[in-house]
Formats: sequence, C-alpha cells, structure tokens
Amino acid sequence: MAHVKDKILNLQFHGKILDQLGYQAYQSPVASIAEMVANAWDADAENVDICIPDGTSGRITIKDDGNGMTFEECQEEYLNIGYDKRRGNPLAQTPRKQRNIMGRKGIGKFACFGIARIIRVETVSGSTGERTVFEMDIDSLRCEKYLVSGGRIDAKTTGPADNMKGRHGTEITLTGLMMSRKIDRRFSPSLARRFLIHQTAGDFRVTVNGTPIPQSMDMSNIEFSFPKDYPAKRRPGGLEIRDGWGVERVEGCNHDVMWRVGFQKEPINDAEIQGITVFANGKLAHKAFFFDLSGALPGQHGQGYMFGQVVADFLDQQKVDVMSTERQRVNWDLAETQKLLEWGQERTKQLLRLWGELRSQKKLDGLKDQFSEFRERLGRFESRDRRTVERVLVKLAQASSLTEKQYKILADSFLTAFEGGRLKGLWDEIEGSDSISEERLLGLLVETDIIAALNVAEAIKTKLAAIGELKCRISKKQLEDTIRDHIARNPWMIEPDLELFRKETRVTTLIKKAADKSGLAGEDYKGRIDLVLSNGTDLVVMEFMRPGLVLNQDHVTRCEQYVYTIRADTDVMSKFKSVTGRIVADEVARDPVMILRLKSLAKNGIHVCDWGTLLDNAKSSWGDYLEILVKRGGSDGRLTVLLDD
Repeated sequence: MAHVKDKILNLQFHGKILDQLGYQAYQSPVASIAEMVANAWDADAENVDICIPDGTSGRITIKDDGNGMTFEECQEEYLNIGYDKRRGNPLAQTPRKQRNIMGRKGIGKFACFGIARIIRVETVSGSTGERTVFEMDIDSLRCEKYLVSGGRIDAKTTGPADNMKGRHGTEITLTGLMMSRKIDRRFSPSLARRFLIHQTAGDFRVTVNGTPIPQSMDMSNIEFSFPKDYPAKRRPGGLEIRDGWGVERVEGCNHDVMWRVGFQKEPINDAEIQGITVFANGKLAHKAFFFDLSGALPGQHGQGYMFGQVVADFLDQQKVDVMSTERQRVNWDLAETQKLLEWGQERTKQLLRLWGELRSQKKLDGLKDQFSEFRERLGRFESRDRRTVERVLVKLAQASSLTEKQYKILADSFLTAFEGGRLKGLWDEIEGSDSISEERLLGLLVETDIIAALNVAEAIKTKLAAIGELKCRISKKQLEDTIRDHIARNPWMIEPDLELFRKETRVTTLIKKAADKSGLAGEDYKGRIDLVLSNGTDLVVMEFMRPGLVLNQDHVTRCEQYVYTIRADTDVMSKFKSVTGRIVADEVARDPVMILRLKSLAKNGIHVCDWGTLLDNAKSSWGDYLEILVKRGGSDGRLTVLLDD
C-alpha cells in the first residue's frame, strides 16, 4: 500500500470572477456608483462628490472625505474578495460615527467594473496619514498572467505623516468607460432613489457635478399622502405617525416598519417611480413594485398614480442574506421575508381602495364649482331634464380613473349630446346604476365622443346648406340688406374662423369718421355696407361693396386707408390687440398689378376677394372639418352617412 502524504490545496480566484462581480451584476452607472456611495457611508464620510462626463468617454470620479485606508487595509480588506465589514455581526456599526454598516457581501467595491475597464484608487488614511495609490485593469485581471504572478497589483505608497491626516478620504477614478449612452439628467434622481441616508442623516451629503442629489421621493405633486390622509375610522390599529411616516409592527415577524405612500394628481410616467420601494439600512433593498399583487384589485387604476417607500431595516439584519447582489430584489420566498410581503399586499390593497373612494369624494365636493362652468347651459333645460343631467354628472365624478380635466371634457360632451336630443338610453343606464365599471365607462366615452361629434357634424351640414343657399342668391344679385344683416349675425357663413365673433357697436362713431376720411361715403359707394365684428380682443372690419361693382385700384386704396385710419386710433388700440380688414365685392379686377397688390395687403392683414371665392373657401373649410369629425368616429355609420350626403 502506497504511503499517504499530507498536502495543501490552494484556493485560487481567477480574475474572470470580476465579470460576475462587475458588469454582469451592475449593468448601469447608477447601480455601480451607488456602491461607491455606500462604501463612503461605511467609511464615515460626510461628503461624497461625484463628477460625470458630458458624453460616453472621459472619466468618472467619486471622491469622499471618509476615514481612508492604510496600505495594510487596502490589502487585507479592500482587495479581499468577500471581506465582511460586519465580521458576522448584522448590527455592526462604524467606529467613529456609529452608523449602521451597509456593506455585507464584500463585492460592491468591484461594481464599477460594470461601466469601466480601469479603476484607480487613491486613499489617505485618517489614522496614519499614509497615502496609497493603485490601479486595477479588468483586462489584466482576466488573463492567466494574473494567476501566475499571485494576483499581484502594483501600488505606490507614502509612509505615515501627521500633516496628511487632515486630507483623509478616498478618490475612485474610472476610465476606459464602457457605456453605450451618456449619463443624462435622470442620473441624480435615480441615484437619490437608491438611498434615504442623504435626507435622513444630517452629516452625509452627496453631490453630482457640484449639485446635491434631490430627495428620494418628490412630494410636490401629491393629491393624497398616507398615513396623513387616513380618515379617522379607516386608520389601521396600532399605526403611529412620526414626521409624516407611518410606523407599525408587522404581524407575525415582531419587527417594526416605517412607510409613506403618495398618490400623484396625474398618472406617473416613470416606471422607476411607480410602486413602493423597500429600503433597509438606508439603502435600496427592492425596487418599486406592488408587492407582487396580481389580478383585479380595488381601485387598481390607482397603481398608475401610486408611489411610496417602506423602511424595513430588519431585512439587512438577518443571518441569511435576503437581498440580491445589486440590491434590486428581496427573496420573498424565505420565512424571514414572507410576513413583510403579506403586510405589504394588504396595505397596498387598502390604500388603492381608499384612493378610489377619496378621489371620487373630492370630485363630488368640487362639483359645485364645476357645475358653475355649465350653469348657463344647464339653465336652458327644463327642471326635470336638468336634474337628470346633474345626477349623471355626479355618477361620472365617482369614476376614480377620470382626471379633473377628463371629467370636464366628458361632462361637456354629455351636455352637447343632450342639447342635440341624444344619449337618453345611456343616461338611463348611468343614472340607475350604483357605480360604473371602468370598462363600461370607456365604452361611454367612445359613444359620447361619437354622438357629440355627430351633433357638431349635423350643425356643419346645416351651415354648408346655408352657404350654398347664400351663394345661389348672390349669383342672382339678390344681396339685399336682410341677407347682409343675416351675415352680420352669422359671420361664420363667410369665414369659419369668425364663428366666435359678434357685431361690435362700441366703435360705431369712429367707423363712420374713418369712412368719411377715406372717401367711402361718396356717391360711388352708396349701397355698400360696413360691418365691424369682435371676439373681445380682436377687431375685424368688413366692407361689402355695392352690388355690380368691379373692385379696382382706387377702391382698394380707399378701403386700405379706411382700415389704417381705424388702426391709428389710440382709443381702438387700447381696447383691441389687432385690427384686420375684409373687403368683399361681386368682382375684383384681376390684372397682374392688382394681384401683386392684393398679396401684399394680405400679408398686412387686409384681405380682398369676390363673393364666389369667399364662399367657396368657407364651404371648403367647413367640409374639411366635417371630414375630420367623420374620421374621428371611425366606421360609425351615423357619421359616414352625413359625409356621403
């Protein structure tokens, strides 16, 4: 039998393991640099200054004023993969400031290999004044030569020096950046959302390019904030409120958590914010989520508005590490975490339900003001119909997914449809129901939109018919005063943009003086009619030349002076922002000089044309509007029939 000899096996770590500790575990600048911020916290730093480049090249530096490291600490702790700062004590604290230590796995220092090939470390120890500088190149560490050399990394050092102790701290410089996109303005908010310490600890400050990172939770656009907005009878038993945070014991695990949840006024468009973020020891433990809830939830539309934070320090104090390497996820399958998940699900469902109720009540409380916007239109209805419409508006207010703006649009559509004598069947359904499902509400929105469009489309068809009748009369020289008066009451007939304009009487005397001064009061102009319209801020001066007149250069000159005389009046310009002119005749001379002059006048807000052109343009504009309405209604037959006619 062969003699048995005792031998020693050496455990070796290949440099390729840094692939798993670097870019495979930390694949974003935020995740990588967050580990450097955590290390600075553990080093009792008070300031962390991060400098990032404008593009994808250059360098990134992370500088702190923490304790720094001696040469020996660089060797035994920093370059020791898996070194446990807590030394097996989950509640370990830093020696100088008694902070709860964040580091646990001993690999976060290599996180920057996720975004850079070269990490340069320069550190000055606060206890000895030693300065140590070394550099790690991921390409060199991956090769076989690194193993042969025994994992050697060259370093430069200066011995202990009392005059260097005051310059204690560590500066990490990253070069050979491996980023496909430049770091943008979202970096600072994203980094801030990974920590609570920069806003809860008075002696820890983080800046990016000289600007402090923001709060981890923006409270500026909140509609409801919990636990503050809990109705007295709905507040969970045992809940305490401290500085805006709720504090309560998680049933079944004998640990306290702190939490706060907000609902924004408008839907959240950033997926990184939407949901509830879990923190442990001041650092992200699980990114924003809804505690793995699925299926139909009470007030589930509130998920789009909901964001919040839960502080569960006990997660980081377990003997078993319950968080993923990059601290984005908690393992919820463990006994140590299951009770927190169940608590989170229950609290989330309760808050979503409460959001729906409070949002509906807020709309109901504001209906008095909202009704005032529709009061004039409601006043035109008979009392029975008015009560019906008001009840429908109340029912719609109870739909929590509607924003205030959407509610007003929908209410306006219902009023428009009612004024057109439609939607009675839909109203009966809404009025008789206790609540409206979100799916049914969506159907009502579509149907109401189509019916409102149908009412407008029918009105446009009527306008087009009236324009056609007017054009027929003008072609027969039947432009008597009654027709002109009708145009004055309905200026949209000749120009759709004038639909909101009305006859202006405040400047009648001035208009007469301007006509006299311009020579429009002479014998040649008898039979012409002037008309002044306004929408409150803009004035439109219209001249209808006498029937049978061919407009020439002299006529245009007089009309031009007429408009300029009105514009020159300071009293007029104090009342109106603009004064434009319209000159309409049976026929306009079409010689080249006249055409050039008319183009020049149009640029200056004075438009000249004949009746035929004017009405053709009006008909075309209203026709285009009708086509848009029909397209908005899709294939709805009620609208397409109008267009076919």
